[in-house]
Amino acid sequence: MKNCNISETEQNSAVILEGHPSATFSDCDFLNNHGNNGGAIYVSEIYDGCKIEDCRFLNNEASGNGGAAIAPSSFDGCTFIGNKARGNGGAIYFPEQEWRLNEVMCQQNSAAGCGGAVYSQESSIGKIVDSIFRENTADSDGGAVYFGAASFGNNILENVTITDNRTGGNGGGIFCPTEFCKAADVDLYGKVVIQCNTDASSAENNVYLVHDWGKKSLLYTKNSFDRTNSAIRITSSSTSDIAVVDLNEKTDESAFHADGTRRIYRGTFYNKTLYLDDM
Repeated sequence: MKNCNISETEQNSAVILEGHPSATFSDCDFLNNHGNNGGAIYVSEIYDGCKIEDCRFLNNEASGNGGAAIAPSSFDGCTFIGNKARGNGGAIYFPEQEWRLNEVMCQQNSAAGCGGAVYSQESSIGKIVDSIFRENTADSDGGAVYFGAASFGNNILENVTITDNRTGGNGGGIFCPTEFCKAADVDLYGKVVIQCNTDASSAENNVYLVHDWGKKSLLYTKNSFDRTNSAIRITSSSTSDIAVVDLNEKTDESAFHADGTRRIYRGTFYNKTLYLDDM
């Protein structure tokens, strides 16, 4: 579908795709739609054949998860403003799948649960590139993005700005949980700015890295990570916890700041063993 306007639908999602659909939406507007799960778009099964390009999602609402959409595998050049979910994922809810956001703007979306803009379910892997998240809110964890814990692969942030988001729990910017034998690790590329996000007390609470179940969620810097222009504020659920693993070089740590008394470590892998140094 191309150049369409879908608006003012009630009760069910505006677009429901079942089976294994190969569908592309380009340059479409989804406005003021209401659904149970996925206010504008609901894909019933996990499948990478549904792609959304240069579309605008404004003021859609779900009584469950995914204020604007559930399950499309990729969004390119899309805008999400003012979408709401009474569950998780104010704009987008991703079930167990690999997903990608490229050149996406998420602003003023909200969730009564977790993930004010994006909620990624456990065992999902996400990649966010050249995107901006501002003024999103979650009543629980992850004011902008909630990454689900996975036992394989790392999530990716590349040239991403996450600022002025708010959470009623932890991780006003992003929340990285753990589960048994799983963690929501994140690889950092290019310029990444995660700061000025707050919790219910208006205190800064930006990147929340959980340490539980014998696992730690970590950030990993990659070759292209820009220390000069990046600014990342980190909170961990335990003091003196590992937060950053630098796989490339031991330069200054000015891109990172640990909240409170928590410490950040730099580390390198050698023969699959992690060696740590204080930053």
